[in-house]
Amino acid sequence: MLKVLLLFCLVLKVTAEEDFRVVTLDEGDVKGYKYWNGEFYEFYGVPYASAPRGRDRFKGPLPPKPWKGVLEAKDNTIGCVQQYYTNDESEVTTVGIEECLVLNLFVPKVATEKNLVPVLVYIHSGAFAIGHGNMGKYNYLAKHDVLVISWNYRLGALGFLCLGTEEIPGNAGMKDQVAALRWINKNIQKFGGDPKKVTVAGFSVGAGMAELLALSKSTEGLIDKIILDSGSALSPWAVSRDPIRLAKNIAYSLGFNETGDIKDLTKFYLNATVDSLALKKPEFLH
Repeated sequence: MLKVLLLFCLVLKVTAEEDFRVVTLDEGDVKGYKYWNGEFYEFYGVPYASAPRGRDRFKGPLPPKPWKGVLEAKDNTIGCVQQYYTNDESEVTTVGIEECLVLNLFVPKVATEKNLVPVLVYIHSGAFAIGHGNMGKYNYLAKHDVLVISWNYRLGALGFLCLGTEEIPGNAGMKDQVAALRWINKNIQKFGGDPKKVTVAGFSVGAGMAELLALSKSTEGLIDKIILDSGSALSPWAVSRDPIRLAKNIAYSLGFNETGDIKDLTKFYLNATVDSLALKKPEFLH
């Protein structure tokens, strides 16, 4: 009877271990769970950085905050603040949170620190103003021994407003993604991914940003290949030719009535609410 009980306990232990995987990071342990058919593990909502708040909210990202215990990587609903149409299409509101800088990992069962697999990062589209990392499904690649990652980045004015000032230097959304690539380079081997075989891919705006990231000196050594679909750094919408004019137009649409001086614009944006900025999605379509 004792042998049967011990065998039963051993079976339970093995089954439990196979149902999830725990990875130890500098910030704490993160726990992902096996996809229902058992071919890969899903890690949702893993912080790669922390979004600055208050008067610093337009600046580059901060390091991720440590957590206590084990982070249950189950939350696939995290998104950055953005415009949202309700069921009544005439009613517009906002959804999302400021503390949204997380990535999602889909880790093949065969991927271990002793058996590294290629990594593919997919950047979501959405005209620089809407979307989230879980817009796509990556099951096929994960089932074929590719470790797939998607991430969030700050959107709209919080991510792409540029005044060239200390408070609003610009390109916060791109800096978020550089931080994500650095996190991947540092940590992906712990999940079984090869940091030397990181391919960055995207569709439309995501493709444009993928190429801009690959061209940036800030990502040297972080990207091996890129895959571009329906967009590139040469697309007319990829780079704002006149970011100050764009910033003024958005400010005027929000009731700004000052001279348009950089100092006045900076003060206006620092005092604007996050929701009011998110509702100005159309102005970020170059």
